[in-house]
Amino acid sequence: PKQFARAVLGLAYGAYPEPGIADQPLLRVLEEALDFLGKDESGPRVRIMARLASELRWTEEVERRESLCREAIEMARRTGDRGALAWALVISNFLFGSYEDPVPRLAIADEIVELGQESGDKEMESRGRLARIVYLVDLADSEAIDREIESAFRLAQEVRLPFQLAASL
Repeated sequence: PKQFARAVLGLAYGAYPEPGIADQPLLRVLEEALDFLGKDESGPRVRIMARLASELRWTEEVERRESLCREAIEMARRTGDRGALAWALVISNFLFGSYEDPVPRLAIADEIVELGQESGDKEMESRGRLARIVYLVDLADSEAIDREIESAFRLAQEVRLPFQLAASL
């Protein structure tokens, strides 16, 4: 089951065929992986739940989406899988939260940065830093924005991932 889940996650990682339209085949394979894992509390299950919630953003299943995110975060915290927790937080921060109040979202972005730093996952740290920039702009904290842009740019150069590099310019 865990190997199947990893394969599905590999398939799902870059699967964003058309914004605004749920990828039905991807939804089916994510559901299948979730069923196949059963009630196993593990990093792969957390990641499958988070990715499923992400894909459900294009559907009317708001309650299920929110439930999957909450459950994924709680499970990752229980299991101590910091990498899975980071992914669940990234997806949760992207999908939910009040856009009127950036403070709670900034706290989540801070945790994502910390988790990325702890694990040496520079891509995750970069995702957290890019989110921090958005929320700091909302807070109009120009000094913090400048520091974060500088940190994000240095990290993006190190990671050499096109999106992170372009987003941090």
